[in-house]
Amino acid sequence: MNNKITNNKITKNEKIAKRSKFAKKAILFMVVSMIIMTVTAVTAFAAGGSVSTTDFINKTIIVLQSLVSLIGAGLAIWGVVNLIEGYSGDNAAANAHVR
Repeated sequence: MNNKITNNKITKNEKIAKRSKFAKKAILFMVVSMIIMTVTAVTAFAAGGSVSTTDFINKTIIVLQSLVSLIGAGLAIWGVVNLIEGYSGDNAAANAHVR
């Protein structure tokens, strides 16, 4: 019976580890794709017609602020996934040797 519980917890931990790896890859993909879209938008804006320097600088600052916010949000979600992954390893049976 004890082996059954231990085996069950191992499979739960493995499932959580697989899900967290998938979540990390998904977050990385979303952040990179948003960065590429932002750079493309800035390039398209700069290429279009006559642009005053102040408008270009102001809009570029807004885009870069958005970019930094997106990267920060991605890192925050990544950290939450890491925390959840760390808590999944709490197994009382693994600490049985410590008394």
